[in-house]
Amino acid sequence: MAGGAATDGAPRRDHGALMAIDTPPWTAPVHPVRTGGIARRPVATAAVLLGYLALAALLTAGAWRDPTGRLLGGAQDAIQHIWFLAWLPYALGHGLDPLLTRFLDHPGPVNLMWNNATPLLAALAAPITLTAGPIAAYAALLTAAVAGSAFAAYLLAARLVQHRAAAIVAGLAYGFSPYVVAQATGAHLPLATVPGPPLLGLALHELAARRRTDPRLVGLGVGLLLWAQLLTNEELLLTQTLMGIVALALVAAFHPTRLRQGACALRRAATPALGTFVVLAALPLWIQLAGPGRLGGGAVQPPGRYVTDLLGLVVPTQILHFAPPGAIGLTRHFTANLSEWDGYLGIPLLALAAAAPFLIRRRWAWVAAGVGVVALACSLGPALHVGGRTWGIPLPWTVLGRLPGLRDVLPDRLTVYAFLAAALLLAGVLDRVLAHRPRPAAWAAGLGVAGAALVPLVPRGPLPSEPARVPAFFTTAAVDRLPPGQVAVVAPAAWGPDDVAMLWQAASAMRFTQPFGYVLHPGPHGGAAADPPRTMLVAVLHQLQAQDPPRLPPLALRRLRRELVHLRVRAVVVGPMPGRGQTEALLARLLGRPPLRVGGVDLWTIGRQGTRA
Repeated sequence: MAGGAATDGAPRRDHGALMAIDTPPWTAPVHPVRTGGIARRPVATAAVLLGYLALAALLTAGAWRDPTGRLLGGAQDAIQHIWFLAWLPYALGHGLDPLLTRFLDHPGPVNLMWNNATPLLAALAAPITLTAGPIAAYAALLTAAVAGSAFAAYLLAARLVQHRAAAIVAGLAYGFSPYVVAQATGAHLPLATVPGPPLLGLALHELAARRRTDPRLVGLGVGLLLWAQLLTNEELLLTQTLMGIVALALVAAFHPTRLRQGACALRRAATPALGTFVVLAALPLWIQLAGPGRLGGGAVQPPGRYVTDLLGLVVPTQILHFAPPGAIGLTRHFTANLSEWDGYLGIPLLALAAAAPFLIRRRWAWVAAGVGVVALACSLGPALHVGGRTWGIPLPWTVLGRLPGLRDVLPDRLTVYAFLAAALLLAGVLDRVLAHRPRPAAWAAGLGVAGAALVPLVPRGPLPSEPARVPAFFTTAAVDRLPPGQVAVVAPAAWGPDDVAMLWQAASAMRFTQPFGYVLHPGPHGGAAADPPRTMLVAVLHQLQAQDPPRLPPLALRRLRRELVHLRVRAVVVGPMPGRGQTEALLARLLGRPPLRVGGVDLWTIGRQGTRA
């Protein structure tokens, strides 16, 4: 019986389950275990968390061979986040604003609230950053992000099902989903950190189920959760708000009585939630919206590119273990890139999720299914994509994508809510299977259900990793040759295709500032830009990095020297890069002398004094 069995033969209503209704058994009596009590056993709950951490460590095993010297995922975005992790403790230790920086894109400033700098994650990892370095901090955070996301989904599922095994499977399906693995593969640390959606669902469950917890305390927790999400990933904050509204609308549709009964608790929770968020978020939002370096109009990413391809729901990509070559070849026609092909649910899980509301026969299952359908519809973007081709069929995101704040949301990332919904529905089905007797047969059937849903989602292996390759100059006393805090031009120059100079800067404990960086800043015509301004110095450095050295007449050399003076450059450093010899020759001609070779780099210092950046 869905609500538990009563000893007097009469049905017993389970007030601990969200939107539960009494239904007759579908084949045999279920065990008389109340939902919501699974997570109250601290030892077992701790064991589940440790299990998730062990699996997450296997996923990130490539970094743990050398946690201070290997980069997880795509190096380009990994380096950017490593720089952000290094910046916050440095800024706080030197009395600088952690949400603004002039150490990139000098003279700047760069508004880090527009750059997804994850100040909360940087603060949490600061002890690791200060002792083992930002590369190790990044690996630890990514491991914790996967395990924490799985554990949060487990806690939510534990409120809705009777059997711990069903809740554990929900955590696996969510925390190790193709969405999380794809975003982690692309080194999108804040997007792979997704405990927020299930924790918000847990808070809404607490209010809707009318438990004994004071709604004001729940509201305070929601305010803190939203503030934490703002300082982790603002895009997820916006989409959580959207899907929270969808969930409430579905509760009103499927269980209006429960919504009316919980309205008082919701009202009592709303004030502390909103008040807490406004007080804590006021400063970072002011810096973002009214502070220096803020971005103007225009979308950061082109609309209609980062979307879920309809075939992507059932065709596995190369990040998955069971992906035949034909399937991989088909996915290569999808728009965007591998780290954004994150919508693969697989036919078994899709079928189970579609049938789950009829099998579970609880209203929460209908709400979860509705959220999943809406999330998938939104993730398809403004127009339907099938096999990489746009069919021009307008979809809901055509309207939703124009709402304030949602313009810069990449639609494909809404699949995270579809995975959460599918994980809960899978747990509900598995819970029903395990509730029947005889037990051996029920557990065998449950293993088959879990295996059918999870096996297609198994990752191909540990996340890709590569050596960091930081020259010894930046990690030894040799870096003291650079004037502290002064401007240094580092080649290869840090920008979108190659931002390794940001890694070297972070490894040097922010010894210098540089006029370039892989960050968003106001563009020349409004909107956002990631590439540096098109100066002659930038053009020359880009040609050198492309191994196409320019021929510079004396007039061009004089112009380059004027640019160096204008930027107040006090040092030039050339590290390992393609065409290094040609770069060294041109810079020696420009600066009038050969470099000093030290610690694996070529170094020129310019003058003894300089204006502090």
